[in-house]
Amino acid sequence: MLITTSNVFSQLYIQPNPSTSTDSYIYVDDDLLFVEQGINLQTNNVATTKPSIYLRNEAQLIQGNTGSDNDGDGQLSVFQNAPDSDQWTYNYWCSPIGNENLPGTGNVNFGLYCLYDIQGSSLTESNQTLTTTGRNGTSGPLTISTRWMYTHPRGTEVEGHYIRINANDAVVAGYGFIMKGVDEIPDGVDGFEYDFRGRPNNGDMEIKVFYDATANAGAGSGELTLSGNPYPSALDLNRVYYDSDNSEIDHFAFWDEDKTRNSHYYSENSGGYGTWTPDGLDLGITNLGTYLPPTFTIWDAAGNSVPDPSAVIPDHYERRFAPIGQGFMIVPLDFDPTNPDDTYFEFVYIKNAHRRYIKEGDNSDFARPGVGLTTGIDPDPIDPDPIPDPIDPDPIPDPIPDPIPTDNRLPHLRINTSFGTSHIRQMVLNFSEECTDGYDRGYDGRHPMDAAGGDVYFPITRNGEQGEYAIQGIDFRIYKQIPVNFTLNNNYSITVEVIEKVNFGQEAYLLDRYNRSYTQITSGYKAEFNLDAGDHTRRFAIVFINNQNRENPDGAITAEEMSANVDFFQNNPQTQLEVSNPEGYDIKSATIYDMTGKLVATKNNVGAVANFTISTSNLSDGVYLVKLTTSENIDIDYKTIIRNN
Repeated sequence: MLITTSNVFSQLYIQPNPSTSTDSYIYVDDDLLFVEQGINLQTNNVATTKPSIYLRNEAQLIQGNTGSDNDGDGQLSVFQNAPDSDQWTYNYWCSPIGNENLPGTGNVNFGLYCLYDIQGSSLTESNQTLTTTGRNGTSGPLTISTRWMYTHPRGTEVEGHYIRINANDAVVAGYGFIMKGVDEIPDGVDGFEYDFRGRPNNGDMEIKVFYDATANAGAGSGELTLSGNPYPSALDLNRVYYDSDNSEIDHFAFWDEDKTRNSHYYSENSGGYGTWTPDGLDLGITNLGTYLPPTFTIWDAAGNSVPDPSAVIPDHYERRFAPIGQGFMIVPLDFDPTNPDDTYFEFVYIKNAHRRYIKEGDNSDFARPGVGLTTGIDPDPIDPDPIPDPIDPDPIPDPIPDPIPTDNRLPHLRINTSFGTSHIRQMVLNFSEECTDGYDRGYDGRHPMDAAGGDVYFPITRNGEQGEYAIQGIDFRIYKQIPVNFTLNNNYSITVEVIEKVNFGQEAYLLDRYNRSYTQITSGYKAEFNLDAGDHTRRFAIVFINNQNRENPDGAITAEEMSANVDFFQNNPQTQLEVSNPEGYDIKSATIYDMTGKLVATKNNVGAVANFTISTSNLSDGVYLVKLTTSENIDIDYKTIIRNN
């Protein structure tokens, strides 16, 4: 037996002592075992110490060389629990091991009998699980119900898209499975702890993901493919996402459900998919990304959902570092938007280079940042090519966090929208200089749109098509308007409020363009109003300036006030003039003149749009005069400097 500390092996071979037939194994306690190449494990003879490697107390195994297959009929043993899990609750898993008795070398399939029951306080002894075809799994001894063992290689929440596998070795390495827990876990007990035993997974894994424009995926664009962390170590989802081979990923989706419901029937349980986006490339461990918890709804066998009035939005966990055994759905982008009626597939790759030695947090359903040991396995840096930071022309300074931020999360607003007593939808608005007003991969997360009675979303355009998003990143400007749309099947009393404001010092308001009202939604304030059934687009926006009551007593708008309400920004890196018209004045024409008075650019019939641009790519460097003329023949003048070289 080896009690190990900071272990590094070029390759590893473990077998019983050939002279004495006594067992041989490595026991790793709260440490990292790093093996550069392959591992060959030969089974031990004594049942209490059958595995060749024991990972205990947050210990992990990382391998570096993806071309070296693991082999042998020996086992690695690692504990993992299902938090708050009971016989009624689904957990989404991805096994770190496969059945060592299957033929061949390398990664092998996982099956139910790879799960073992830990014997009391023993650190090495476990008994293989028993199974039942009944509905309820039990502990003492561990007996898992085969009725709830499924994979989900592709599709939506339709019942038929889940493939029942019973106790068969049918889970391919890199893909996930769902399984209900055992017993009704007493209060204060953090779920049931399983012993995963088998050949450790290693190397790069190819996951096939699908996009079907005709399907309602239940988690945004694309179909859902159940995958997860396939290694006996933590997995960095930021590295997975920004790997150059994985440009097809839109976001990762995590299932959560109301664990207080004790029923096996669809109609008596509620849940949904939370959304995680990475918020920019981070080779360290400081940027945790954004996790948006789901709105719990009740699903039926056809994949339809209805709001659950009694459900509440769960906590938002830190999801970047997926712990051992964590399963999640991969949600892809639209691979080919020019052919919207067909089904496409691409491959996503989970690699050894994405593994990290990051310990779990207090809640075993997610991992908090810790000390990473990544020597020899870091991928090459991936350059996200950030947009240059232009000089800010705003007359009002952009907010500077005060005091200095105590965490490294992006400045953001977490917004709750209540639909009467029916349900609540949460969205997040992030602020980053790397973002645009259009789609920004890694910062914008597709909306599940799974609350059938009504929903709210950010409309974002990608490849010329507008989509629904629940997470949006923008480059903050004080004059910007962030559109917010509603789609309702019923009449609702709506409440909008910011429940979390992080590293952001500006107040926010909900603008209703129909009645030209501004309602503060930060610092404890909320907007309350009624909406009829239907689609409400181009009406509401989140803004950062309250322009309420800026009219004259007789209702007439002066040229000075109108000029103060319109903002201009010459974006030289993008060779365009950007105009913000938050009050929605009807612009009849926009023209640009050089200093000799020559007309050099014009745009007619602009309309009452909130934002528009004029290309300046063909203009020489110099000073120019910009003139906007409204439908009331009021002129707004602005002088700008163009530098295109």
